[in-house]
Amino acid sequence: NLFGTLGFMGSDQGVNMILNVFFGPTVNAARAIAYQVKSAVQQFASNLQIAFNPQLVKLYAAGNKDAMLGLLYDNIKYCLLLMWVIFLPLFLEIDYLLSIWLIKVPQYTLIFTKIILFKLFLVCFEQPFITINGATGDNKTFTIVSALFLLSTLPISYMLLKLENIPYLVFGVDFVVYF
Repeated sequence: NLFGTLGFMGSDQGVNMILNVFFGPTVNAARAIAYQVKSAVQQFASNLQIAFNPQLVKLYAAGNKDAMLGLLYDNIKYCLLLMWVIFLPLFLEIDYLLSIWLIKVPQYTLIFTKIILFKLFLVCFEQPFITINGATGDNKTFTIVSALFLLSTLPISYMLLKLENIPYLVFGVDFVVYF
């Protein structure tokens, strides 16, 4: 788990450093604002999923695989529905909301936020599977592979930014690697 956490932090903070090297603090500010929006929206999905976690683990421990899978699918469905209810109005009006929240919206904030909001749909799939994987007690390989994939965003992002000087490329790389 330590390696997995280091992979996540390395990827997250590494992207900040790469963006700062290529584009400066204004683009980092845009990314920070987008991540604040992400945190607020993700909290809703996380709270819903936390309610499912004990039951998922209990069903796995009891060997009731069919009920566990049914609950897993329900968890994903409800999370996606909740995300859609939050996502659609936010996605359509994010430029207006950002202009109310901030006096001057940094360049790229809008596109960064929209890409990150799309990524949140993947979280609806990720968390329930992480819970079930944790219930098996055999998460070493999963965690190591996940950390390596997350860390791969750094060299890929760096190479793409060397080729094309477009800051939102790192978000595309992050989305693909996360998927």
